[in-house]
Amino acid sequence: MLELQLRVEDFDGPRSWRWVLSRGGEFLADHQVVIPEPCWEADALQDLHGHLQWSGVPEISADGESEILTQIGRWAYTYGLGAVGQALIAESVPVTVRLITSEQKRHLALWPWELAVADSRTLASRDIRFVVDLDLQTPARPRAEAGKALRVLGLFSLPDDTSPLNLRRERVALTNLFQEVSAVHRKAIDLRILQYGVTRKRLRDVVNDGQGWDILHVSAHGSATGLLLEREDGSPDLVTNEDLRILLGPLATRVKFAMVSSCSSGASEADAFAAHVDELRPINRNTGSRSDRTSPSPSLAAALAAQLDCWVLGMRYPVDDRFAIELSHRVYNRLIGDATQSPPQALAFALSEWHEQFGRPTLAEMTPILFGCQGADRRLTAPALTGPPLGADHSRQQAFLPSPPVEFVGRAGLLTAASKALAPRSGASGVMLHGMPRVGKSACALELAHTHADRFAAVVWHEVRDDEHVGTALQRFTREFRKQLEDAGLPPIANFDDPGTLDDPDLLARSLRLLSIFLTNNRVLVVLDNATPLLTEQGRWRDHRWGRLVNAMTGHYGLSRLVMTTSCAVPELDDRVTRLPVAPLSTREAALLARSLPDMSALFRAGSRSRETIRSVLRACGGHPGLLLDASRDVVLDVGRPGGFRLAELNDDQLAITHWTRTVTRQLPEPERLLGALLCELEENDRIPWVLRDAWPRLWQHLDRPGTAPPWQSLVRSLEARALLTVERATEQNTFEVEVPPVPGSADSLGTAFTMTGQVAVEIYPGLVIGVHEEDEGVLCIRSHPTVAEAVRALAEPEFSRSVSGCLAELWVRMMSAEALNHPGRELTIMEAAAARHAVPYAARQGTWSEVRHLLEVLFSRDASPETVRSVLPWLRQAADEADAASVRSFCRQWIAQVSGALPTPAENDHNPSGTPGEPAPSTPQPQTASDTWLDELQEAYEQGDFHQVWAI
Repeated sequence: MLELQLRVEDFDGPRSWRWVLSRGGEFLADHQVVIPEPCWEADALQDLHGHLQWSGVPEISADGESEILTQIGRWAYTYGLGAVGQALIAESVPVTVRLITSEQKRHLALWPWELAVADSRTLASRDIRFVVDLDLQTPARPRAEAGKALRVLGLFSLPDDTSPLNLRRERVALTNLFQEVSAVHRKAIDLRILQYGVTRKRLRDVVNDGQGWDILHVSAHGSATGLLLEREDGSPDLVTNEDLRILLGPLATRVKFAMVSSCSSGASEADAFAAHVDELRPINRNTGSRSDRTSPSPSLAAALAAQLDCWVLGMRYPVDDRFAIELSHRVYNRLIGDATQSPPQALAFALSEWHEQFGRPTLAEMTPILFGCQGADRRLTAPALTGPPLGADHSRQQAFLPSPPVEFVGRAGLLTAASKALAPRSGASGVMLHGMPRVGKSACALELAHTHADRFAAVVWHEVRDDEHVGTALQRFTREFRKQLEDAGLPPIANFDDPGTLDDPDLLARSLRLLSIFLTNNRVLVVLDNATPLLTEQGRWRDHRWGRLVNAMTGHYGLSRLVMTTSCAVPELDDRVTRLPVAPLSTREAALLARSLPDMSALFRAGSRSRETIRSVLRACGGHPGLLLDASRDVVLDVGRPGGFRLAELNDDQLAITHWTRTVTRQLPEPERLLGALLCELEENDRIPWVLRDAWPRLWQHLDRPGTAPPWQSLVRSLEARALLTVERATEQNTFEVEVPPVPGSADSLGTAFTMTGQVAVEIYPGLVIGVHEEDEGVLCIRSHPTVAEAVRALAEPEFSRSVSGCLAELWVRMMSAEALNHPGRELTIMEAAAARHAVPYAARQGTWSEVRHLLEVLFSRDASPETVRSVLPWLRQAADEADAASVRSFCRQWIAQVSGALPTPAENDHNPSGTPGEPAPSTPQPQTASDTWLDELQEAYEQGDFHQVWAI
């Protein structure tokens, strides 16, 4: 491959410079660049990802994206490169252009010049690639060669409270890739993966292990100033570029190649489909742009290249997980396979193959950017394999493990906490994963077992069968325990699986003492999956021998660990067992999982026209992976309906969740049960501390409970520990003011602003955010699975539901009235509109339809957007079903006429002159169309702005 050099001369600012192209010192061409103001093509070239987002991608088609890129590419060739571009094309052979630039001019090197288009072909399609030479003017450092094996360090960091990425899929693909290279090409490779709990300390320990690493692979969130690692509690830890250089500095003695990227894993696409599913939307208070917070800046790759004196492959933009996996596969195969190409050659061939696959310009193809310097020109050589290939050493530990789950997203915080407990000197002896049926407990246990197998001498896996007798289950466990230990080469415990030992209390006690000593001194991971059949509904052992066995496996401070999954919490476990509730996935995580399911991929490929179908699936499933898998098989094509899709009903798994919810709820103390019932009665966008501070004491008093209401914060923690609800909390403690007055009539005085803490606030209504009060313990919002909420509501007395509706309707009407008094003679404020919107469902539940009409008139006078119409549609439908559909239809047409400025044509069915939902019409109503049909048609016509169609409905 021909190599040319391109330098920046006569630099006169970011919009004026001269290119000089040469070959080994021989002048070839130059071009003077002067960028006028304004120039949208140059601005777009600086940030292709941002420009495409602004242009509506991914809403536009792939051809639309290609057309935009082609327009920008023509400018890049004609005005950006000029004669230099012509000289490059004239070479007629694959070319690597080493763009040599100092730090002052480095921003020019970040532009994707491969996009330049001449004669309808990009430079990339002509096998012309650019790499960035940092021009450090320093001598090359001596570099240790690979010893017995090529050592690879993979770093995958995804803290809690960040956008969901499918790093797990990328990690599995990377592991499989190096195992394949090791086995097929007979290369000795030592791979170490860091995921779940990637803290500064853990990274520092691995980097300084005394042997060094040849390859560094990083996939994580980042920004222009650093990379996001994790704190001990799983929260984000922004490590600045300078700190990261210090952390990774010891690698410089051996490392030869690094890849640094942010695998977006379709996160932006999933976000688009997840939007408007959650009524409550946490808002990040940082001022940086979203792209700054999701993709490690190319400047980080440049800084690492300078620090480590090696080639570093970075990413200009966030990339799809499929592209990240494919790029890694092609690059690493060429770097360390039989070809052993240099990084510039490997990248050039990998991207050429990608271009041949699509045959048009793509953003993904322009994303990779390679940084290096003169001293970085060294190739990776993996020693020949003399023993078993990569992964074979751990096959014994994993021999009895089921295959890892094919699709697994989220759970970063939970797995970080569990990984901490599994560490040798954690002080914990085990982990209990508990939660509703099929929520993903077994998948989490499998993920833990597979990712930690190399840190244990043996892994014992045992799954309890649902229909198995308790005594038979114990005998089978002891047999499998002995067999799996023997297979791992560990000495068995004498007579441990003998039926006579299990039936004799003295012999059993002796064996359990030996078991505890054995687990103290040996590093064994025992996984007891699906322990639910062994327990009563109260979480007590049905056979006391199981309790003694589990106590023996957890009653020590030794090296072994127990992981147990169960639907109900076990109160009698040893205190050294870490209890972790497994909650449903967040909406964005659920959308990411849905995107990866084969049966739902067609919906995502269909784009915006299937958005409401996907949202309806996400709402119904509530982040429950099992329900989502079931629903994905029931979502079928139906060309007879708008959008071409329909959602079939979910299967009977909801019955198991309902039964679980009733069992757990009945065992709650009364305060927890009352607060849980209150939260389930609340609308989703009212499950916030700001509402609880007013509604909880009032409800306690209204129900004639003695004394003052217990603090809701402690009750929420108890409900969260039982996996009945999920709590989102702020992680950063920065104080800011929020422009929301306190609730009138509450303990707070009227007219003072709340002081909130946290980098994150909650948007309860478009444009209206509420932060975290200092007494809220960081709680932002509380979520309850829809099936759980329905089961809890069914347990409550009818009077309880009416009491909650009355309290909440009064709260929001009080807020709306106070806001009107504070701003007399002015247009409706956003707070009045928000209060009206929040009060509608509670007024509707009480059957006061005249009040509903008044609230809707207040709301629509301020906000009649399609999103708002969609949000109140269920209550309009309820009014039409329970009262007179014609009056509701008349009311809808009247406010649509008001907001559109048009006058409706009188319709035959406008027979209710009052237009008040729920009030009888003066004449006998004519047969009406089902409300489900005409309200859906009205909404669709309104969203499309087809008011003539509205009048016809």
